[in-house]
Amino acid sequence: MTPPLRRQTTNYRLARNSEFCDPLGRKYWTIQGSSLDTRCDHLATFCDPPGQNPGETLGSLAPRPPGAILKDVIEVNGLGKKYGSRWILRDLTFSLSAGDCLIVTGKNGAGKSTLLKVLSGLERPTAGTVKTETTNYRTELSYCALEQATFANLTVAEHLELAAKIRGIETDDKKTILECGLEEHKDVQSQYLSSGLRSRLKIALAIQSRPKILLWDEPGVALDGAGKVLIERVIGEQKQRGLLVIATNDPDERRFGTHEIELA
Repeated sequence: MTPPLRRQTTNYRLARNSEFCDPLGRKYWTIQGSSLDTRCDHLATFCDPPGQNPGETLGSLAPRPPGAILKDVIEVNGLGKKYGSRWILRDLTFSLSAGDCLIVTGKNGAGKSTLLKVLSGLERPTAGTVKTETTNYRTELSYCALEQATFANLTVAEHLELAAKIRGIETDDKKTILECGLEEHKDVQSQYLSSGLRSRLKIALAIQSRPKILLWDEPGVALDGAGKVLIERVIGEQKQRGLLVIATNDPDERRFGTHEIELA
């Protein structure tokens, strides 16, 4: 039986077709919020309806890969973030497991990028907590965004070499460069790369350590058709390895999600 849902006006919305149950039928996805004007908390939960196989999607969102471990990798409780007196995020609670891909949508200024920055540790939350199943942030969590800067005088290969030293790991950078379509540009300084090639470089840096968690802000911006194919491949591989949180309004990218939140 589908549990009752009490709706309130909130600063985000849970997509109806984003709920899954584990093989035992236990729901593990919940999202909690509060009305900004009434402060009336609510909890929205969903389960598979009768007759539907546990683990199947309720709509068009992509299912998690077979065999994915249902263990929370990210756990967010009562998360809030404000700048000055304005709340950007408020009372956000959810958990994500291996194989999950959370799509965060919303209009400009709704807080999509802010949420990713808080999850990554680049921004401190004003309220609430973020817990991750990571022991080394430098290797197990990656953040990729268009606004990230690169070193103008470093080549593609030098960026990856520097990143590997900072992370303290041995990597197969030749393979990463090839995967990201940068082989012909590996010796080109960042300042001479097109915006699309710089986006590919940032992707290469993000996947270099094969992280457990990938936070990706507007993946397809500045990328051409071949770049979109790269995005699809990276998302597929990341689902097998861990989980993703993607901030996007692109319908083509939203189809990769297992869960979706709309910030408003």
